[in-house]
Amino acid sequence: VLANHEPCPALRFYKNNVDGKGASYGSHENYQYSRETDFDTMAQALIPFFVARQVVIGAGRMGRGEFGEEPGFQISQRADYIEQEISLETTLNRGIINTRDEPHAVHADFGRLHVIIGDANMSQTSTLLKLGMTSLVLDAIEEGVDFSDLRLQDAVAEVPRVSRDLRLQHRLTLADARQLTALELLAEYRARVTPRTPTDHKVLAAWDEVVSLLEKDPMQAAHLLDWVAKYRLIKGYLDRGVNPDDPKLRLIDLQYAEIDPAKSLHHALVRKGQMRQLFSAAEIERASSCPPEDTRAYFRGRVTQKFGENIIAASWQSLTVRVGEGTDAPWATVPMDIATGLTQAECGEMIDAADTVEDLLQRLTDSEIHPEYRN
Repeated sequence: VLANHEPCPALRFYKNNVDGKGASYGSHENYQYSRETDFDTMAQALIPFFVARQVVIGAGRMGRGEFGEEPGFQISQRADYIEQEISLETTLNRGIINTRDEPHAVHADFGRLHVIIGDANMSQTSTLLKLGMTSLVLDAIEEGVDFSDLRLQDAVAEVPRVSRDLRLQHRLTLADARQLTALELLAEYRARVTPRTPTDHKVLAAWDEVVSLLEKDPMQAAHLLDWVAKYRLIKGYLDRGVNPDDPKLRLIDLQYAEIDPAKSLHHALVRKGQMRQLFSAAEIERASSCPPEDTRAYFRGRVTQKFGENIIAASWQSLTVRVGEGTDAPWATVPMDIATGLTQAECGEMIDAADTVEDLLQRLTDSEIHPEYRN
Protein backbone atom coordinates (compact mmCIF):
# COMPACT_ATOMS: atom_id res chain seq x y z
CA VAL A 1 0.00 0.00 0.00
CA LEU A 2 1.40 3.41 -0.95
CA ALA A 3 1.91 5.94 1.81
CA ASN A 4 -1.19 8.05 2.54
CA HIS A 5 -3.34 5.86 0.27
CA GLU A 6 -6.03 3.45 1.35
CA PRO A 7 -5.97 0.02 -0.33
CA CYS A 8 -8.23 -0.39 -3.33
CA PRO A 9 -11.63 -1.94 -2.56
CA ALA A 10 -12.22 -5.52 -3.68
CA LEU A 11 -13.13 -5.82 -7.34
CA ARG A 12 -16.53 -7.24 -8.24
CA PHE A 13 -17.27 -8.78 -11.63
CA TYR A 14 -20.65 -9.16 -13.31
CA LYS A 15 -21.47 -11.29 -16.32
CA ASN A 16 -24.07 -9.08 -17.97
CA ASN A 17 -24.51 -6.79 -20.98
CA VAL A 18 -25.65 -3.37 -19.72
CA ASP A 19 -24.49 -0.76 -17.24
CA GLY A 20 -27.89 0.91 -16.83
CA LYS A 21 -26.49 4.19 -18.17
CA GLY A 22 -26.81 3.64 -21.90
CA ALA A 23 -23.84 1.38 -22.55
CA SER A 24 -24.07 -2.21 -23.73
CA TYR A 25 -21.24 -4.69 -24.14
CA GLY A 26 -21.52 -7.92 -26.03
CA SER A 27 -21.24 -11.61 -25.31
CA HIS A 28 -19.95 -12.55 -28.71
CA GLU A 29 -20.22 -15.92 -30.42
CA ASN A 30 -18.15 -17.19 -33.34
CA TYR A 31 -18.92 -19.95 -35.81
CA GLN A 32 -16.83 -21.27 -38.69
CA TYR A 33 -18.58 -21.81 -42.01
CA SER A 34 -17.54 -22.85 -45.49
CA ARG A 35 -16.59 -20.03 -47.84
CA GLU A 36 -18.82 -21.78 -50.41
CA THR A 37 -21.85 -20.75 -48.35
CA ASP A 38 -23.48 -17.63 -49.74
CA PHE A 39 -23.30 -14.98 -47.04
CA ASP A 40 -26.55 -13.21 -47.97
CA THR A 41 -28.47 -16.49 -47.97
CA MET A 42 -26.98 -17.37 -44.60
CA ALA A 43 -27.74 -13.95 -43.14
CA GLN A 44 -31.37 -13.92 -44.23
CA ALA A 45 -31.86 -17.43 -42.88
CA LEU A 46 -30.37 -16.54 -39.50
CA ILE A 47 -32.07 -13.18 -38.89
CA PRO A 48 -35.51 -14.58 -37.91
CA PHE A 49 -33.80 -17.23 -35.80
CA PHE A 50 -31.76 -14.67 -33.87
CA VAL A 51 -34.88 -12.56 -33.26
CA ALA A 52 -36.77 -15.57 -31.91
CA ARG A 53 -34.05 -17.36 -29.93
CA GLN A 54 -33.88 -14.64 -27.27
CA VAL A 55 -36.87 -16.30 -25.55
CA VAL A 56 -34.49 -19.20 -24.82
CA ILE A 57 -31.14 -17.49 -24.30
CA GLY A 58 -32.13 -14.09 -22.91
CA ALA A 59 -30.42 -13.10 -19.65
CA GLY A 60 -33.31 -10.92 -18.46
CA ARG A 61 -33.15 -7.21 -17.71
CA MET A 62 -34.87 -4.87 -15.28
CA GLY A 63 -35.46 -1.70 -17.30
CA ARG A 64 -36.50 -0.90 -20.85
CA GLY A 65 -34.81 1.41 -23.32
CA GLU A 66 -31.10 2.01 -23.80
CA PHE A 67 -30.87 3.93 -20.52
CA GLY A 68 -33.41 1.76 -18.74
CA GLU A 69 -35.59 4.84 -18.60
CA GLU A 70 -38.81 2.83 -18.62
CA PRO A 71 -39.48 0.56 -15.60
CA GLY A 72 -40.33 -3.04 -16.26
CA PHE A 73 -38.71 -6.40 -16.97
CA GLN A 74 -37.75 -7.75 -20.38
CA ILE A 75 -36.26 -10.99 -21.69
CA SER A 76 -33.06 -9.81 -23.38
CA GLN A 77 -30.35 -7.37 -22.33
CA ARG A 78 -29.25 -6.72 -25.93
CA ALA A 79 -32.67 -6.11 -27.48
CA ASP A 80 -32.75 -2.32 -27.02
CA TYR A 81 -29.36 -1.89 -28.70
CA ILE A 82 -30.01 -3.55 -32.09
CA GLU A 83 -30.48 -0.98 -34.84
CA GLN A 84 -29.94 -2.69 -38.20
CA GLU A 85 -30.37 -6.07 -39.84
CA ILE A 86 -26.75 -6.24 -41.06
CA SER A 87 -23.81 -4.13 -39.90
CA LEU A 88 -20.06 -4.23 -39.41
CA GLU A 89 -20.24 -2.20 -36.19
CA THR A 90 -20.27 -3.72 -32.70
CA THR A 91 -20.48 -0.63 -30.47
CA LEU A 92 -22.92 1.49 -32.51
CA ASN A 93 -25.40 0.84 -35.31
CA ARG A 94 -25.36 -2.76 -34.12
CA GLY A 95 -26.84 -5.34 -36.48
CA ILE A 96 -28.67 -8.61 -35.99
CA ILE A 97 -26.00 -9.96 -38.34
CA ASN A 98 -22.44 -8.73 -37.97
CA THR A 99 -20.19 -8.78 -41.04
CA ARG A 100 -16.81 -9.02 -39.30
CA ASP A 101 -14.94 -11.83 -41.04
CA GLU A 102 -11.65 -12.92 -39.49
CA PRO A 103 -11.78 -16.70 -39.96
CA HIS A 104 -8.57 -17.60 -38.06
CA ALA A 105 -8.22 -20.31 -40.69
CA VAL A 106 -7.50 -20.54 -44.41
CA HIS A 107 -9.35 -17.46 -45.66
CA ALA A 108 -10.14 -18.95 -49.05
CA ASP A 109 -11.84 -21.95 -47.45
CA PHE A 110 -13.57 -20.63 -44.35
CA GLY A 111 -15.49 -17.64 -43.04
CA ARG A 112 -16.23 -16.67 -39.44
CA LEU A 113 -19.77 -15.75 -38.42
CA HIS A 114 -19.40 -13.18 -35.64
CA VAL A 115 -22.60 -12.96 -33.56
CA ILE A 116 -23.17 -9.98 -31.26
CA ILE A 117 -26.90 -10.22 -30.55
CA GLY A 118 -26.64 -12.85 -27.80
CA ASP A 119 -26.79 -12.20 -24.05
CA ALA A 120 -24.18 -13.17 -21.45
CA ASN A 121 -25.55 -16.25 -19.72
CA MET A 122 -25.03 -17.68 -16.25
CA SER A 123 -27.27 -20.71 -16.91
CA GLN A 124 -25.48 -23.71 -18.36
CA THR A 125 -28.64 -24.72 -20.22
CA SER A 126 -28.96 -21.28 -21.82
CA THR A 127 -25.31 -21.44 -22.86
CA LEU A 128 -25.68 -24.92 -24.33
CA LEU A 129 -28.72 -23.86 -26.33
CA LYS A 130 -27.25 -20.55 -27.46
CA LEU A 131 -24.30 -22.28 -29.10
CA GLY A 132 -25.91 -25.60 -29.94
CA MET A 133 -29.11 -24.36 -31.56
CA THR A 134 -27.18 -21.85 -33.66
CA SER A 135 -24.68 -24.49 -34.78
CA LEU A 136 -27.48 -26.81 -35.88
CA VAL A 137 -29.22 -24.06 -37.84
CA LEU A 138 -25.95 -23.02 -39.47
CA ASP A 139 -25.25 -26.65 -40.42
CA ALA A 140 -28.69 -26.85 -42.03
CA ILE A 141 -28.05 -23.67 -44.01
CA GLU A 142 -24.76 -25.08 -45.30
CA GLU A 143 -26.55 -28.27 -46.28
CA GLY A 144 -28.93 -26.26 -48.45
CA VAL A 145 -32.03 -26.23 -46.26
CA ASP A 146 -34.30 -23.35 -47.31
CA PHE A 147 -35.42 -20.87 -44.63
CA SER A 148 -36.40 -18.05 -46.99
CA ASP A 149 -40.12 -18.43 -46.16
CA LEU A 150 -39.40 -17.31 -42.58
CA ARG A 151 -38.14 -13.83 -43.45
CA LEU A 152 -39.66 -11.07 -41.30
CA GLN A 153 -41.24 -7.83 -42.51
CA ASP A 154 -39.33 -5.70 -39.99
CA ALA A 155 -36.82 -7.80 -38.07
CA VAL A 156 -35.23 -4.92 -36.19
CA ALA A 157 -38.56 -3.72 -34.81
CA GLU A 158 -39.46 -7.25 -33.75
CA VAL A 159 -36.39 -7.65 -31.51
CA PRO A 160 -37.67 -5.44 -28.64
CA ARG A 161 -41.25 -6.58 -29.16
CA VAL A 162 -40.26 -10.18 -28.51
CA SER A 163 -38.07 -9.14 -25.59
CA ARG A 164 -40.85 -7.26 -23.80
CA ASP A 165 -43.49 -9.97 -24.11
CA LEU A 166 -43.03 -12.10 -21.00
CA ARG A 167 -46.01 -14.28 -21.87
CA LEU A 168 -44.44 -15.14 -25.27
CA GLN A 169 -47.70 -14.41 -27.10
CA HIS A 170 -46.46 -11.66 -29.43
CA ARG A 171 -46.92 -12.63 -33.07
CA LEU A 172 -44.11 -11.62 -35.41
CA THR A 173 -45.17 -10.59 -38.90
CA LEU A 174 -43.42 -12.44 -41.70
CA ALA A 175 -42.69 -11.04 -45.15
CA ASP A 176 -45.58 -13.08 -46.59
CA ALA A 177 -47.95 -11.59 -43.95
CA ARG A 178 -48.17 -14.74 -41.85
CA GLN A 179 -47.84 -14.25 -38.12
CA LEU A 180 -45.96 -16.59 -35.79
CA THR A 181 -44.94 -16.37 -32.15
CA ALA A 182 -41.24 -16.69 -31.31
CA LEU A 183 -41.85 -20.24 -30.11
CA GLU A 184 -43.69 -21.13 -33.33
CA LEU A 185 -40.84 -19.64 -35.33
CA LEU A 186 -38.31 -21.70 -33.37
CA ALA A 187 -40.43 -24.78 -34.06
CA GLU A 188 -40.01 -24.15 -37.80
CA TYR A 189 -36.25 -24.13 -37.38
CA ARG A 190 -36.35 -27.17 -35.11
CA ALA A 191 -38.22 -29.17 -37.74
CA ARG A 192 -35.58 -28.42 -40.40
CA VAL A 193 -32.34 -29.20 -38.54
CA THR A 194 -30.73 -32.65 -38.54
CA PRO A 195 -28.61 -33.99 -35.66
CA ARG A 196 -25.30 -35.58 -36.65
CA THR A 197 -23.47 -36.13 -33.36
CA PRO A 198 -24.26 -37.14 -29.77
CA THR A 199 -23.87 -33.47 -28.82
CA ASP A 200 -26.46 -32.50 -31.44
CA HIS A 201 -28.94 -34.95 -29.91
CA LYS A 202 -28.24 -33.51 -26.46
CA VAL A 203 -28.92 -30.01 -27.78
CA LEU A 204 -32.18 -31.07 -29.42
CA ALA A 205 -33.35 -32.78 -26.22
CA ALA A 206 -32.74 -29.57 -24.27
CA TRP A 207 -34.33 -27.50 -27.05
CA ASP A 208 -37.49 -29.63 -26.96
CA GLU A 209 -37.68 -29.62 -23.16
CA VAL A 210 -37.28 -25.87 -22.83
CA VAL A 211 -39.75 -24.98 -25.57
CA SER A 212 -42.33 -27.40 -24.17
CA LEU A 213 -42.11 -25.73 -20.75
CA LEU A 214 -42.25 -22.21 -22.21
CA GLU A 215 -45.36 -23.13 -24.19
CA LYS A 216 -47.15 -24.33 -21.05
CA ASP A 217 -46.05 -21.50 -18.78
CA PRO A 218 -42.74 -19.61 -19.05
CA MET A 219 -42.31 -19.73 -15.26
CA GLN A 220 -41.96 -23.53 -15.48
CA ALA A 221 -38.53 -23.00 -17.09
CA ALA A 222 -37.16 -21.08 -14.11
CA HIS A 223 -34.76 -23.93 -13.26
CA LEU A 224 -33.28 -23.85 -16.77
CA LEU A 225 -33.21 -20.35 -18.25
CA ASP A 226 -31.63 -17.16 -16.96
CA TRP A 227 -34.38 -14.71 -17.81
CA VAL A 228 -37.08 -16.84 -16.18
CA ALA A 229 -34.99 -17.53 -13.07
CA LYS A 230 -34.24 -13.82 -12.69
CA TYR A 231 -37.84 -12.81 -13.32
CA ARG A 232 -39.09 -15.27 -10.69
CA LEU A 233 -36.90 -13.53 -8.11
CA ILE A 234 -38.08 -10.08 -9.17
CA LYS A 235 -41.72 -11.13 -9.53
CA GLY A 236 -41.73 -12.17 -5.89
CA TYR A 237 -41.13 -8.55 -4.92
CA LEU A 238 -43.56 -7.16 -7.50
CA ASP A 239 -46.31 -9.46 -6.19
CA ARG A 240 -45.71 -8.03 -2.71
CA GLY A 241 -46.31 -4.51 -4.00
CA VAL A 242 -42.78 -3.27 -4.63
CA ASN A 243 -42.83 -0.51 -7.25
CA PRO A 244 -41.31 -1.58 -10.64
CA ASP A 245 -38.90 1.37 -10.54
CA ASP A 246 -37.60 0.52 -7.06
CA PRO A 247 -33.76 0.40 -7.18
CA LYS A 248 -33.90 -2.82 -5.17
CA LEU A 249 -35.16 -4.65 -8.26
CA ARG A 250 -32.25 -3.41 -10.38
CA LEU A 251 -29.92 -4.57 -7.64
CA ILE A 252 -31.41 -8.07 -7.87
CA ASP A 253 -30.86 -7.94 -11.63
CA LEU A 254 -27.20 -7.04 -11.09
CA GLN A 255 -26.55 -9.47 -8.26
CA TYR A 256 -27.89 -12.36 -10.29
CA ALA A 257 -24.99 -11.86 -12.71
CA GLU A 258 -22.22 -11.53 -10.12
CA ILE A 259 -19.62 -14.24 -10.73
CA ASP A 260 -18.50 -14.58 -7.11
CA PRO A 261 -20.39 -17.68 -5.92
CA ALA A 262 -20.61 -16.26 -2.42
CA LYS A 263 -22.48 -13.15 -3.60
CA SER A 264 -24.20 -14.26 -6.82
CA LEU A 265 -27.95 -14.83 -6.75
CA HIS A 266 -27.56 -17.29 -9.63
CA HIS A 267 -25.11 -19.37 -7.63
CA ALA A 268 -27.43 -19.16 -4.63
CA LEU A 269 -30.15 -20.78 -6.75
CA VAL A 270 -27.68 -23.46 -7.83
CA ARG A 271 -26.80 -24.24 -4.22
CA LYS A 272 -30.50 -24.57 -3.38
CA GLY A 273 -31.03 -26.99 -6.26
CA GLN A 274 -33.25 -24.50 -8.07
CA MET A 275 -31.02 -24.19 -11.16
CA ARG A 276 -30.04 -27.26 -13.16
CA GLN A 277 -26.33 -27.77 -13.75
CA LEU A 278 -25.10 -29.76 -16.75
CA PHE A 279 -21.51 -30.07 -15.59
CA SER A 280 -19.91 -30.71 -12.23
CA ALA A 281 -17.48 -28.34 -10.55
CA ALA A 282 -14.72 -30.90 -11.19
CA GLU A 283 -15.50 -30.98 -14.92
CA ILE A 284 -15.41 -27.19 -15.10
CA GLU A 285 -12.13 -27.06 -13.20
CA ARG A 286 -10.59 -29.62 -15.54
CA ALA A 287 -11.74 -27.71 -18.63
CA SER A 288 -10.03 -24.57 -17.34
CA SER A 289 -6.61 -26.23 -17.62
CA CYS A 290 -7.05 -29.13 -20.05
CA PRO A 291 -7.62 -28.21 -23.72
CA PRO A 292 -10.21 -30.05 -25.82
CA GLU A 293 -8.72 -33.13 -27.42
CA ASP A 294 -10.34 -32.86 -30.84
CA THR A 295 -9.21 -29.40 -32.01
CA ARG A 296 -5.96 -27.50 -32.60
CA ALA A 297 -6.34 -26.11 -29.09
CA TYR A 298 -4.94 -29.42 -27.86
CA PHE A 299 -1.57 -28.84 -29.54
CA ARG A 300 -1.38 -25.21 -28.47
CA GLY A 301 -2.34 -25.98 -24.89
CA ARG A 302 -0.17 -29.05 -24.38
CA VAL A 303 2.94 -27.53 -25.97
CA THR A 304 2.48 -24.38 -23.89
CA GLN A 305 2.15 -26.47 -20.74
CA LYS A 306 5.22 -28.60 -21.46
CA PHE A 307 7.53 -26.14 -23.21
CA GLY A 308 6.25 -22.80 -21.94
CA GLU A 309 9.71 -21.25 -21.63
CA ASN A 310 10.25 -21.80 -25.36
CA ILE A 311 7.01 -20.13 -26.47
CA ILE A 312 7.58 -16.83 -28.26
CA ALA A 313 4.06 -16.25 -29.56
CA ALA A 314 0.74 -18.09 -29.77
CA SER A 315 -2.37 -17.33 -31.79
CA TRP A 316 -5.36 -19.11 -33.26
CA GLN A 317 -3.41 -20.03 -36.40
CA SER A 318 0.16 -20.54 -35.28
CA LEU A 319 2.55 -21.32 -32.45
CA THR A 320 6.05 -19.83 -32.54
CA VAL A 321 8.73 -21.53 -30.45
CA ARG A 322 12.38 -20.81 -29.67
CA VAL A 323 14.63 -23.67 -30.77
CA GLY A 324 17.63 -23.86 -28.49
CA GLU A 325 18.89 -21.80 -25.58
CA GLY A 326 19.26 -18.03 -25.26
CA THR A 327 17.26 -15.07 -26.55
CA ASP A 328 19.12 -15.12 -29.88
CA ALA A 329 18.31 -18.78 -30.55
CA PRO A 330 16.54 -19.57 -33.84
CA TRP A 331 12.79 -19.97 -33.87
CA ALA A 332 10.16 -21.92 -35.78
CA THR A 333 6.46 -21.32 -36.35
CA VAL A 334 4.03 -24.22 -36.53
CA PRO A 335 0.97 -23.30 -38.64
CA MET A 336 -2.42 -24.28 -37.22
CA ASP A 337 -4.81 -23.25 -39.99
CA ILE A 338 -7.09 -26.28 -39.64
CA ALA A 339 -9.35 -26.03 -36.60
CA THR A 340 -9.69 -29.81 -36.34
CA GLY A 341 -5.99 -30.51 -36.86
CA LEU A 342 -3.14 -31.24 -34.44
CA THR A 343 -5.51 -33.07 -32.11
CA GLN A 344 -4.63 -35.51 -29.36
CA ALA A 345 -5.08 -38.40 -31.79
CA GLU A 346 -2.61 -36.82 -34.21
CA CYS A 347 0.10 -35.51 -31.91
CA GLY A 348 -0.61 -36.50 -28.31
CA GLU A 349 1.95 -39.30 -28.17
CA MET A 350 4.59 -37.15 -29.88
CA ILE A 351 4.19 -34.35 -27.33
CA ASP A 352 4.33 -36.84 -24.45
CA ALA A 353 7.49 -38.49 -25.81
CA ALA A 354 9.37 -35.32 -26.77
CA ASP A 355 12.08 -34.17 -24.35
CA THR A 356 12.74 -30.84 -26.08
CA VAL A 357 11.10 -28.53 -28.59
CA GLU A 358 13.64 -29.65 -31.19
CA ASP A 359 12.67 -33.25 -30.52
CA LEU A 360 8.96 -32.42 -30.92
CA LEU A 361 9.51 -30.57 -34.19
CA GLN A 362 11.50 -33.48 -35.56
CA ARG A 363 8.79 -35.95 -34.58
CA LEU A 364 6.18 -33.79 -36.30
CA THR A 365 8.32 -33.55 -39.41
CA ASP A 366 8.81 -37.32 -39.53
CA SER A 367 5.10 -37.97 -39.07
CA GLU A 368 2.27 -37.89 -41.57
CA ILE A 369 1.26 -34.44 -40.34
CA HIS A 370 4.18 -32.72 -42.14
CA PRO A 371 3.61 -29.13 -40.97
CA GLU A 372 5.51 -26.55 -42.99
CA TYR A 373 7.55 -24.60 -40.47
CA ARG A 374 8.42 -20.96 -41.08
CA ASN A 375 11.82 -19.84 -39.81
